Amino acid sequence: MKQIVLFLIILFSFFACVGKEDKYDDEFEVKKDVELYSIEYPDILGTSMQLLMNDSLILINDFRGDSLIHVFDIKNLNLVCKIVAVGNGPNELISPLEIQRTDSNLYIYYRQANILYSIPWSKITEGSTYMKKLFQISSSNHLYPLSDSIFISSGFHQKRYALIEKGEIFKEFGEYPAYWRGEKDIPDEARAMFHQTNFLKHPDKQRLLTYTSHVIEIYDDIFNLDEPLLVKNKLIGKYSYKFTVGNILSADKEVDIERGIVYVACSHDYIYVVYDPNKYEAEGKGSTILVYDWSGNPIELLLFNKTISCLVIAEEEMKGYVIAEDPDDSLMYFNLNQ
Repeated sequence: MKQIVLFLIILFSFFACVGKEDKYDDEFEVKKDVELYSIEYPDILGTSMQLLMNDSLILINDFRGDSLIHVFDIKNLNLVCKIVAVGNGPNELISPLEIQRTDSNLYIYYRQANILYSIPWSKITEGSTYMKKLFQISSSNHLYPLSDSIFISSGFHQKRYALIEKGEIFKEFGEYPAYWRGEKDIPDEARAMFHQTNFLKHPDKQRLLTYTSHVIEIYDDIFNLDEPLLVKNKLIGKYSYKFTVGNILSADKEVDIERGIVYVACSHDYIYVVYDPNKYEAEGKGSTILVYDWSGNPIELLLFNKTISCLVIAEEEMKGYVIAEDPDDSLMYFNLNQ
C-alpha cells in the first residue's frame, strides 16, 4: 500500500512539473474598447500581409493581385500607383514578399529566392523600374534593415540571428525560446521552424524588438560586435507544438493554443503588439493590441471587435492604421488618444 501511495505521489509530482509554465499574462491596469473607422479605399484588397508608412504614403503588401504593393496617399485618399508586377520577367516577382524601410529606401525581400531588392523613396511613385538587386542570402526566413548597410536575418543559421553586411554574415547571436518543459532539448531546426522571428527597430535608438507568434525579445546595442544586450524576453501567450526533423522538417502548432502575435508596430515611446486570442480552427473574438514601452513594461490593453492583420502607427496624426476584416480586408484607422 505504501508503495502505491509513493508511486501516486511521484506520478502527481511528475505531471505537475510537466504542466508548470512561466507566467505569461501581463496585468494591464488600463483597458479600452477602441472603435475602428473606415477609410474609402479605391481598390479591392486581396490578402494583406504588411503595412508600411513613409510621410503620407501607406504601402500595402498584398499577397494576391496583378501587382503586389499598393502605394496609397492617406492625405489625398488616392491610390498613387502599384509596383512589383507578378511574374518572372524584369522587375517582376512572385508572392510572398516582405517589405521593410529605412529613411532612404524601400527594401523588398523576395523570399522564394532569398534575394533582397531596394527602391529609393524618391523613385517609389515611378514604379519598380528602379528596383535594384542587392544580394542573395541563403537560409533566411526574414530579413530586416538595421541601416542601409547592415541587415539582420532569422532563419536556419548557426545561431538564432545573423547580422549581414555587403551580403555576408559577420555576426551570429541569440538562443531560441524554451518556455515549456523539455523545449530546450528540442533540436534547433524544429525550434527555428516554430519560432519564425520578425523584427522591428526603434525609430531612432539602437534598440531592436524581435517577435514570434508567442514571444517578444528586446535588444539594445544591436551593432555590438561582441554581443547585443538582451533587455527583456517575455512570453505573451502559452504555446505548444509537434515537430519532426530529418529529411522532413516541420513544427505544427497544437490546435488548442491561441494564434497569438500576428503583427507588431511601434512609435518612439511604445510597442503595439497585435494579438489574436482565437484558437486555431476557431473564430469569434476580435483582436487585441497589447501596448508596452520599449523596456517591455505593460502600458494598456486595446480591445477591438474586428480581426486585425496589419498595423502602422502615425505619431503626428495620433492614429493607428490597420487592415481589418470587415468582412473582407479593409483599410481602417483608430485614434490613439481615445
